[in-house]
Amino acid sequence: MSLFRTSSIGNLTRGGQTTIHFSRMIWQVIRSFGLLGIACFVVLTVAYTWHYTTEYDRYLVEKWTLTKFSPALIWDADTLVEFTKPSDAVINTKASKVLNNPYILETLDNTSHTAVRGMAFSLYVVCLLLLIAFIFVYRKGRAYGQEKFIRGSRLADVADLKNELIKQKIAGAIHIAGVPLINGAETQGILVAGATGTGKSVILRSLCKQIRARGERAIVYSTAGDFIRYFYREGKDTVFNPMDIRSPIWDIWGECRNASDYDSLANSLIPLPKTGDPFWIHGARSIFSAVAMRMKNEPNRSTKRLLRNLLTIRLSEAARLVEGTEAAAIIAEGAEKTALSVRATLAAYIRSLKFLKDGKAEFSIRKWIQKDMGDDWLFVSSRPDQKASLRPLITLWFDIISTSILSLPEDRNRRIWIIIDELPSLNEVPSLIDTLQEGRKFGACSVLGLQSYSQLQEIYGARNAETMAGQCRTWVVFRANEPTTAELMSAGFGKREFMEANEGISYGVSDMRDGVTLNANTVTKPLLLDADLIHLPDLTGYIRLGADVPAAKITVPHEVFPEVAPSFVEADMSVSSMDLSTPEDEVTPFMTPSRNSLYDEETSDVEDDVLEPNR
Repeated sequence: MSLFRTSSIGNLTRGGQTTIHFSRMIWQVIRSFGLLGIACFVVLTVAYTWHYTTEYDRYLVEKWTLTKFSPALIWDADTLVEFTKPSDAVINTKASKVLNNPYILETLDNTSHTAVRGMAFSLYVVCLLLLIAFIFVYRKGRAYGQEKFIRGSRLADVADLKNELIKQKIAGAIHIAGVPLINGAETQGILVAGATGTGKSVILRSLCKQIRARGERAIVYSTAGDFIRYFYREGKDTVFNPMDIRSPIWDIWGECRNASDYDSLANSLIPLPKTGDPFWIHGARSIFSAVAMRMKNEPNRSTKRLLRNLLTIRLSEAARLVEGTEAAAIIAEGAEKTALSVRATLAAYIRSLKFLKDGKAEFSIRKWIQKDMGDDWLFVSSRPDQKASLRPLITLWFDIISTSILSLPEDRNRRIWIIIDELPSLNEVPSLIDTLQEGRKFGACSVLGLQSYSQLQEIYGARNAETMAGQCRTWVVFRANEPTTAELMSAGFGKREFMEANEGISYGVSDMRDGVTLNANTVTKPLLLDADLIHLPDLTGYIRLGADVPAAKITVPHEVFPEVAPSFVEADMSVSSMDLSTPEDEVTPFMTPSRNSLYDEETSDVEDDVLEPNR
């Protein structure tokens, strides 16, 4: 049988049998409806003629017809026929008089015209009935062949989705690709995912345009500086990039109010590794928090002095600096190996602070957010070649942004936008999940962009990455170039349960075996297959609004924005970059400890361990 199925003669037989069978079925449908139409035509014509003629008219037509075709007239045209007058009198008259009587001929002519009108009317009615019947059976057949939605996620076109939002009176003022978001849903998180060049940045620029038109505040981050190029207003907005000449002087003390703020700052600047011993990270955090807090009241405090105190002063001096704090146990006499290892770990994470401009702070993120008025924006940026160097610092800034928003008075009418074009380009922002979960009460509108879900999992861990994605009510997804992201996006759009129609064909030598069978099965499938997302063209994606409305396939129009400012104006880093060297009698360089640098003790036995903090 397998040979028959794959051979040429098998293909010919299968094609011939199915073609003959379908031709027979089509002819059966046509013949059945044709006979029904003829029957209807005859019945309607007779009924019409009967209705518009009198009984005597019909009698005259009948009598004339019987007389005309009577066999007796062949031999004798004057044959007598019985005839009933209108008065019901019955007489015998010649057949020729019946056939040539003007009144009877007029009646015959009128009845003929009535019958013709009846046929025209019947033809019209029959054609209309056949059309209705064909439409009915066509829709019936299509219904049997189509899927029947039961429950779960739905997919519609943009026009139907917009109509449903308007019908339910839940359409908001913010639009994405022409689709209005659910009213107020911008405070419940927006996830925009897609590979490079698929339309993610186009969506974010469109959102920025709407935010600017609404006069709302925003913190915007991208690694390419595109948003500065199109939306920056000199003298009103702030560029935050220590390597950009437009960036103001900033330090950590303007952001910290109490000890917990210093701890939070240390946690975001020095993230926990996913593997390895966390002791060295906790130690580095403790030292950083303790030293920074001790320096808060110094009149000549600066980031440069902070780095010197953390990295280059003698351990004996560092011990005195953190005396009385939890960090004192780490830099205690007799713990030189531990102290040097922790300082090595600390140096790896806080080196981005050396790019900050030194001097009196001109700007505070916390104060900018607490101002809670105006329409000025904060642009956080880094060039691709600066991303690795500035990642810890930018992560720190966004943690401050998140915690500062959560410290505002509750106001659901407030709108302050956090737009992160490439979330995985940052380290883990500890407070970001809290902002996604609680930010609605404070008016925070978080928009998270990402290219690869795997990168997010690597940074935040599988559970936290899933939590962050799940906290975003609105999803906009474009093409995913790798399976993990495609699978997650597919799962995020949910599943649908429906009745799936199956059609089977049977054929054989006998016509009795020929037939088509229809049956329906309940099936549950993803609304979007991951393969659908992998093969999407550029500027085409799907949107999910997170309500009892369908998802929709969207096409994003490419909008050209005028350039209003350069994306990056390079600062002279030979001036702004910090030189941590000090006179020889003040400091011994870290990493080359001498006898005088470690509590005035011999240190040759610890030098081999300095560079192995995670051992």
